[in-house]
Amino acid sequence: MAALVEVVGGDLRYAAQYGRLARALRDIGEHASALDWAERGLRAHPEDPPGAGLRDFLVEAYLSRDGGTEAIRLRRDGLTRQPVLHSFTALRSAARQAGRWDTERPAALALLARRNPEDHVRALLAEDDVDAAWAAAQQASTLSGLTWDELARRRARTHPDEAVDIIRRRIEEVLTTSGRDVYRDAVRRLNLLREVCTRCGRGADFDRCVRGLIDRHHRRTAFLAELSRAGLC
Repeated sequence: MAALVEVVGGDLRYAAQYGRLARALRDIGEHASALDWAERGLRAHPEDPPGAGLRDFLVEAYLSRDGGTEAIRLRRDGLTRQPVLHSFTALRSAARQAGRWDTERPAALALLARRNPEDHVRALLAEDDVDAAWAAAQQASTLSGLTWDELARRRARTHPDEAVDIIRRRIEEVLTTSGRDVYRDAVRRLNLLREVCTRCGRGADFDRCVRGLIDRHHRRTAFLAELSRAGLC
């Protein structure tokens, strides 16, 4: 085993070396040593940089003991260090396997709300809590266009009237640039807008939106051609 530590681990200067060593030890049945080296690695590199997989390795091992307490603690620490959607979903997975997600969920969402409002909205969507995601979005200072797209698409299922203005705004944002792909994207969004407006009885608003776009972008012949091809003008 000493030779394996030397060959695979090397000088153990980097987190990835600890990860490789832990997995190699596990593969030859040295589970206790594998766990020990992974724990050492995470203590030395608590940020667990990409490619190391130390936290993933330990969580998998810990889930089978102590009711998952240590696994959840590691995932909770990971979310605290990196408050992003990936860390949230990793905590959720571990907590669900341990049957403790209902207990962990409020604090995890609260942490994201404080430190990463964008991923807080995305986490709520991942939880299929669209009403809460919608409310959180109204409080966020900025959200990416992709998050607004997903939020509008999901909100339109139950509250089409509330999705109209978001879709219309995103069309305008898309058209701040030009190009055939941009125009096709705008037309796809217009088709969605037409569907949503029809569902909530706002067909006249859709017609006015299209006329406004034609007036403002009448010099973009490629855009007009895409509108015509889609039967929108």
